[in-house]
Amino acid sequence: MTIDTGGTAGGLGLVNECKGNPPSCHIAKKKSAPPRKRRYDRFLCGPVPLVWLSMAAKLSGKALHVGIALWYLAGVTKSFTVKLTRSTLTLFGVSRWSVSRNLRLLELAGLVTVERRKGKVPLVTIVEEPRSLLEINEQDGGESDA
Repeated sequence: MTIDTGGTAGGLGLVNECKGNPPSCHIAKKKSAPPRKRRYDRFLCGPVPLVWLSMAAKLSGKALHVGIALWYLAGVTKSFTVKLTRSTLTLFGVSRWSVSRNLRLLELAGLVTVERRKGKVPLVTIVEEPRSLLEINEQDGGESDA
């Protein structure tokens, strides 16, 4: 190791040079910290009922995509009644034209109730405990026999 004063007055231009491998005592060891959880990461709040998801998955089109978007908004707003915005739909890959078709499918399956308002986004309420398809078939069969 050489020290060069650089010819400046008072030795203010000190330069340290290490030739070859520097001694281990001069290497600053970094302590590895666990990765931080970012506050801006988005996630789906739960619990989301598995019956709800399985019923939405059995529907055609992007009904499951719309359903997951609804549960995401419910977690963000902490309310089961949400406004389905275009920015959220874009996040989940759903076009605004397919929303009405898929909301209708979710509504017919008894998973949501929809309040349609002219010129505004619909207000959608998630039904927390939907009737399963088995319950619907049993009730339809039971009513026709009586």
